[in-house]
This record gives sequence, C-alpha cells and structure tokens, in this order.
Amino acid sequence: MPDYLFAEAFTLWGSPATWLEIAAVVIALIMVWCNIREIHWAWPLAIVSSLMYFAIFWRSKLYGDASLQIFF
Repeated sequence: MPDYLFAEAFTLWGSPATWLEIAAVVIALIMVWCNIREIHWAWPLAIVSSLMYFAIFWRSKLYGDASLQIFF
C-alpha cells in the first residue's frame, strides 16, 4: 500500500490517526448502516474494511489483530 495512506491525518487524545484508518472506520460505519437496512452492499464493504484493518494492524506489527481480520 502507498505510504501516504499511513500518513498521520490528525491526533486525537495523543494518538495519531492515519488516512487509511479514517477510511476504514467510515466504510465500516456505512457497512453497519447497510446491514441495518438489509442492503446487499454490506458484504463487499465488510470485506474491504477488514482488508484495510488488516493492513493497519500488520503495519503496526499487531500480527494477532491482523490475523483476526481474516476471520471477519
């Protein structure tokens, strides 16, 4: 993945948030909204969000959390 996706977007309570992290959160929230409304787009959004979180956790060397994303 390009390095600019892992660039710091802002800091919240002393913890930096990356652009990829923000995109993953937004996609996950849209996925939940689609699930509530029973819209079929929830499944592809869940896959994309999980892959994004996998990349975030892997890059942060949180290999256990990254491997959990495979099951999600």
